[in-house]
Amino acid sequence: MILLRVSKITTFKYMEDKNIFVKFYTKHFCKRLLDKQSTSDETESSFISRLAECCGYEYTSRLAKMVQDTQVSKDLSSGYKDQQLESSRRKKNIELGIQVLSTGTWRSMMLVNVNLARDLSTTVKGFTEFDDKKFLGRKLSWVYNQSRREITSTAFKGKKYVFGATTTQSRREWTQRPHKWYSD
Repeated sequence: MILLRVSKITTFKYMEDKNIFVKFYTKHFCKRLLDKQSTSDETESSFISRLAECCGYEYTSRLAKMVQDTQVSKDLSSGYKDQQLESSRRKKNIELGIQVLSTGTWRSMMLVNVNLARDLSTTVKGFTEFDDKKFLGRKLSWVYNQSRREITSTAFKGKKYVFGATTTQSRREWTQRPHKWYSD
């Protein structure tokens, strides 16, 4: 993997239009980080450093900020999970994986309003309150079209099935089928 990335750097040195490569790489890099498909933060940071050596900081500053955002987000999410374990306010906890990202760095995100199910709405509100206590003045914008849920169903002959769906898809199913055929 590392040899492949080094050869990409060598190839990059001989490219005439580096902007096209950086634009393409940034798009796929963003998707890799959001979907948590990156091999490791160290590998990504190493490649970004090598890329910066070849073409300068202006090409890679956004990529470096993306890696930094995901690392800070992991710590914040871990802190929230720890708080939820200590707190016994809710009877049913929803496992929540959050990525708090800078708007300027991740500017391609589109905001969509979604009426959330009550349990998820309560969880989102809880995280927002947690974040407000840690960071005064920061406003969170929820990008629901990038989020996913797992829905467990036993509606088909009593067998247990787990479906993966976006939050908007799972909300649509919930409103169209008001009887309880699934659990989050």
